Amino acid sequence: MIDKNNNKIVDFQYSRISEIINFPKYYILSTNCSQIYNYDILSHLYGIYSVEKKDFVVPPIYTYLDKLSYYNKLFVVCKDSKYNICDINHNIRFKNWYDEHLSLSHNNIIVKYNGLMGIIDINENIILPIEYKFISKSAKLNGSLSAIDRNGKYGYITIDGKIDLPFIYDFLYETNNYILSKRDRKFGIIKSINGGLIEILPCEFDTIFDTRSGFLAKKNGQYSFFNDLGKSIDMTKYSDLNILFPMD
Repeated sequence: MIDKNNNKIVDFQYSRISEIINFPKYYILSTNCSQIYNYDILSHLYGIYSVEKKDFVVPPIYTYLDKLSYYNKLFVVCKDSKYNICDINHNIRFKNWYDEHLSLSHNNIIVKYNGLMGIIDINENIILPIEYKFISKSAKLNGSLSAIDRNGKYGYITIDGKIDLPFIYDFLYETNNYILSKRDRKFGIIKSINGGLIEILPCEFDTIFDTRSGFLAKKNGQYSFFNDLGKSIDMTKYSDLNILFPMD
């Protein structure tokens, strides 16, 4: 790397050089690991270089290094397939190193440790105990996250660690408009209403079909029709229900 006067400011030995937003005169540099070690298991190792100090402030020992978020001044680092967070001076933030990539959401982080998942804040305080088999990292419907607890039951939580839908279900299938629920071999429907997840049809139906007008549900050999809010409708008004998506 050279400046506008053609003066060299970073040696030409690095394979990648990336600017860091909100950190002028600091760069993420990448080097081949064979330049540091005698073996070449990993293709690149990353560190943070200070032009003013003419040295690395974060040593090039990480297989992954990037900003935690656009506005934050912290960095996600990975070493030996474990993840942590550090600042520009290489102060490691967390006591534990976690199993999966760390991403910030509303100042909290979904983490995986020893095969189980939970939620911590930026100071590693426990927001949701690390005891869940799965927590989705992408929110849908009302912004809640689907999760599976240690007993294999499905439910929904918020990024703040609150239970939005209790963990009583054997299975939950999410679409763009509703959640199909299953419990004790029976089906129901859950929808997002006024920001909350509401069970509009309880898990007491043998089969539920999604129609253009609502839901067709079978219970004890009899079919009933419900609108998209779970209200029962007289089926005699409908000559053609046009089933779109059967859910057996």
